[in-house]
Amino acid sequence: MRLEQKTPAWTASIAVGHHGEQDRVAPGEFPTNSYTFLNADFAYRLEFERTEWEIFVLGKNLTDEEGRVHSSLLKDVAPLPGWNITTGIRLSF
Repeated sequence: MRLEQKTPAWTASIAVGHHGEQDRVAPGEFPTNSYTFLNADFAYRLEFERTEWEIFVLGKNLTDEEGRVHSSLLKDVAPLPGWNITTGIRLSF
């Protein structure tokens, strides 16, 4: 589920994604638990002459939930990334 608000100058959103457990497994395969990720982002746009600047902040897995993709060959050794925040400036001309 995602909730998003946009104006000409800014965009903001919050999203929740739930992945169910997988317990119907083949012999020798391990089940995976369910997990829910909370993500959010915000971006602000400025225009100067013929350039557009965008300042942004992205937050992923903000609750630091452990998640594993059941179909991944690496699921037992490499879970999905924990919480992380990315900030940046994007210039378009």
